[in-house]
Amino acid sequence: THTHTPYTRTTHKAAHPLEAPPLWLAYCAHPKDSGKMHNTVRQRWLAGDAEARSAMQEFASFAEKGSQLLKAAASGGHDAKAKAALVAGLADLMDANFALRRKLYSDACLGSANLEMAAIARRHNAAAKLPGSGGAVLGLCRDQATFPALKAEMEENGYVCVELLPGPEVDQL
Repeated sequence: THTHTPYTRTTHKAAHPLEAPPLWLAYCAHPKDSGKMHNTVRQRWLAGDAEARSAMQEFASFAEKGSQLLKAAASGGHDAKAKAALVAGLADLMDANFALRRKLYSDACLGSANLEMAAIARRHNAAAKLPGSGGAVLGLCRDQATFPALKAEMEENGYVCVELLPGPEVDQL
């Protein structure tokens, strides 16, 4: 018997476009090496490995903290100070997520392209995390004015980089 924390869907709904952080996505235009994301972490979790279990709890805490930041931003009004606090808090959580994933999975597992895209983001003071199994990074500029230079460097290195714009809410996938 395995115990786990069930996934729960947040009830938070964006109240205003100012609340949506300026996210971007970069990915490999011609994927070569996206790493081997699905290494032994699942087996370690199932075997009760303390490091794997602790990391998964920490990942869950990042999501909870992010939800709290969004709720605080919604209740704090739509001023520049509230948005700056939201962006800074989410960026810090994204960086922490990437660092923990890197520690848990290893550089070889993450893949050189993912590591390079994250390094480019860091050079532009942007947060980056892995959104899935490899070949892409999800990012957030702490200062939106840095996005054009970040995008240019991504493209110079063969990556596609696009801004993500908030759309209508999707109730079910």
